[in-house]
Amino acid sequence: MNLWGKGSLDTKEMKIADVGCGPLGGVSTLLEGCSIERFDPLMNEYKKYFYIENGSNEQAEFINYRRFNLIIATNCIDHFESPTLFLNQINKTSVYGCYFAHFHAINNAITHPHKAHVYNINQEKIKEILDEKWELIWQMDYNIDKLVYGWKKQPAFSQLWRKIKK
Repeated sequence: MNLWGKGSLDTKEMKIADVGCGPLGGVSTLLEGCSIERFDPLMNEYKKYFYIENGSNEQAEFINYRRFNLIIATNCIDHFESPTLFLNQINKTSVYGCYFAHFHAINNAITHPHKAHVYNINQEKIKEILDEKWELIWQMDYNIDKLVYGWKKQPAFSQLWRKIKK
């Protein structure tokens, strides 16, 4: 996994959770040599409009008590019934040294109102929940890097965290 000129993360041999993968499989479709499980909080909604071929995509919710080395979340944290619960669940589903990589539009409930965008996610919210057991090792954001998301070009941020406490 390339970190945009700031190094890379060797994902071979990793057990990976791709959260927010959508109906087509998400970011993890680019990774090779690893074990991948895909989850999306809106999967039941996608099934109404798309044929879902891959059996692993049929699980609509993030499942507790798996042991992952890398958890990827792509603009989906605000789609969960409780983003705080999801972020707390990654502590249960990750091994010591696990990486958590996510990319998200900032304050999506304000910038792109939609029934799936009920919560605002931003750097402060993520840090508030992860800060005790995780360390931030890399990030990009709108203010410094002009990072945007989607066709509306919403301000966005991306971070890579590493679990440092059990």
